[in-house]
Amino acid sequence: MIHLLSKKNSPVTHYTLVGLLFSAVSTQTLAHTSKDIERLTVIGEQANGYKVNSMSSATGLELSHLQTPQSTIAITSDFMADQQLNTAIEAITSVTGINAREADNGKFSISARGISVTSILYDGIATTYDTRFNYGDNLTDTAIYDRIEIVRGATGLMLGAGNPSAAINLIRKRPTANTQINLTASLGSWDNYRAMVDVSGSINNSESIRGRAVVAYQDRHSYQDRFSQTSQTLYGIIEADLSNSTLLTLAVDNQSTTPKGTMSGGLPIFYSDGSRTAYDRGASTAQDWASSRTDALNAFIRLEHYFNANWQLTANYVYGDNDLDYDVFWVKGEPDPINNTGMKPGSINYIDANRTQDTYEVELNGRFNWLGQSHQLLFGYNTQEQQFTTPYYASQQSDYIIGDFTDSSYSIAKPNWQSEAAYGSYGTTKQDALYVAAQLNITDALSLIVGSRLNQWQTNQDNFGRMHDYKISDELTNYFGATYELTQSWALYANYTDIFTPQSRVDKNGNYLSPIEGKNYELGIKASVLDERLDISLSGFKIYQDNVGEYTGDTIAETLQAIYKPIDGTLTQGYELEINGKLTDNWNAYFGYTHSKGEKPDNTVLNTTNPKDQFKLFTSYQLSGALDNLKVGGGYRWQSNSYDEVNNPVYGAVEVNQPSYGIASLMANYQMNEQLSVSLNIDNLFDKHYYSQIGFYNQYRYGKPRSFSLQLKYSL
Repeated sequence: MIHLLSKKNSPVTHYTLVGLLFSAVSTQTLAHTSKDIERLTVIGEQANGYKVNSMSSATGLELSHLQTPQSTIAITSDFMADQQLNTAIEAITSVTGINAREADNGKFSISARGISVTSILYDGIATTYDTRFNYGDNLTDTAIYDRIEIVRGATGLMLGAGNPSAAINLIRKRPTANTQINLTASLGSWDNYRAMVDVSGSINNSESIRGRAVVAYQDRHSYQDRFSQTSQTLYGIIEADLSNSTLLTLAVDNQSTTPKGTMSGGLPIFYSDGSRTAYDRGASTAQDWASSRTDALNAFIRLEHYFNANWQLTANYVYGDNDLDYDVFWVKGEPDPINNTGMKPGSINYIDANRTQDTYEVELNGRFNWLGQSHQLLFGYNTQEQQFTTPYYASQQSDYIIGDFTDSSYSIAKPNWQSEAAYGSYGTTKQDALYVAAQLNITDALSLIVGSRLNQWQTNQDNFGRMHDYKISDELTNYFGATYELTQSWALYANYTDIFTPQSRVDKNGNYLSPIEGKNYELGIKASVLDERLDISLSGFKIYQDNVGEYTGDTIAETLQAIYKPIDGTLTQGYELEINGKLTDNWNAYFGYTHSKGEKPDNTVLNTTNPKDQFKLFTSYQLSGALDNLKVGGGYRWQSNSYDEVNNPVYGAVEVNQPSYGIASLMANYQMNEQLSVSLNIDNLFDKHYYSQIGFYNQYRYGKPRSFSLQLKYSL
């Protein structure tokens, strides 16, 4: 339901008049002119606790939970605040079906339904998610986001090229008409200090120009030896009503991180005699000088024009500039079981990298009446160009002796780097697309969503001395979805999507794998119950793919570049159950369960590092009576076992296992007065030992031990 509020008291979002298209649409006419449109302040997609009223991330069309023929979830600001989820990685992995595997400090590969996530959207505009290097894509702070929307399965209609895993849409905060000031300060385990200032309001008396600024700073150490990190986040946005029917948005954000003691890779799995290692969770192979500094600048311009209450034209330009300054120290091999020495340098290099992205997008969308029903229609054009340069500068020193990294005197002097790059990865990738989508309401109960996207994709790259020039023209990806309302609260749905995914993975010769192609099917049932306060969804899916890259366990010599081999005829299938929203006025809850299994044509397991089963639960309850200022809650995250095949120095190829495990958490929030509140969060309550990854590089990394965070929040 769309809520129309007074202009003075409600937030203004970039969806200001999108909500109007829903609330003011008439089944009688499309003949409104722009003079009939007045600027109304609308909460079009604001959260009601843990849920939102509508989403557009799946199809580009404004659809409610019941109307969307796909598995979707919105991670709201309330959900993130209750758990103190301060990074996008923490927020994304808080819901079912999403996994993150940490290769280096702050470098994560994300998967959904057992398949890698390769695209991230900002306010609905697609960008490339970096899985080879660490340009800062993994390190975004949630201070600037209103919510994060996740669409599971193939999203070829909106992304064109992309894996059938999930689309992750980061929705930035918008200005408010009324003045709002929020201050937070927190401290936590391992000297973790964080502060955030969020200021929003009108800039002029007429409230036609509104602005918002967010500043966040964090300084933290770690349970890992030698690792520490500072990070700064700056965000500014201005919205201006150029007329009653035209809205201009200008925004920029900058996020920078400066770590010390970055551990590239992890801890060796085996000793030289073939036995398993058992290091303390604090152990690290890093040097003090090893660091992966990132600086990420993003700017966007958005112009929205409303021809009438039903039709709007939107134009976007997004610019991204990411710098990576990386002193790489990565060691490999197996140490001696007695003295813990004997590992060898894997990569000791300096990387001075840059990536830029330019994206233009124009969309025309609106509603029309036909055969007694109201329908939606979307036309769009998107063009994106990415340029990157990633040179490797070798050390002037060639011989290194890797000592016992668990010893307090463990130290290697920072190298002097060569003046000329020894090798690297350089290139340009371009993508253009025309797309159209429509929601056709055949009857009051039956709705069809159809769409197609015509893709042009090309890349020109020098990948560590291997040229890769590839072009794909007129690749058509189709989308078909249907929903059938059984009652006002329950609906059946189904969808089909084509899969087209150019890959950044390389084979043993450094050549890129050909694009993945395939088909995605999903069938499910949804409900919005308890006066639409609680959403329920149950879905089953099958994903057929060819040319899927499988990690071989090896890397290209002298680099951290993983080697993959292509596999045809893969099948990923499973089901998901998700419940999200309010059980009562005082009780918010989220529950999700996913079963997913990938198989090769020979019936062996595909992507064994992804668990087949996982469930995630979090709930919070606002007490009443004498304790009505207190909110308490907690959660539990569980996943089944996973494994990887690695090389044992004595026995050859063997499997290493991550047993099933569960992580419990607790939270409490006390509202001291109208302005001030205090929150306490405890994660990994029972201090469970587990791996954040095992097998990659023939190494492993420990997951975070028990930790706490205490936060004060002051609002004006």
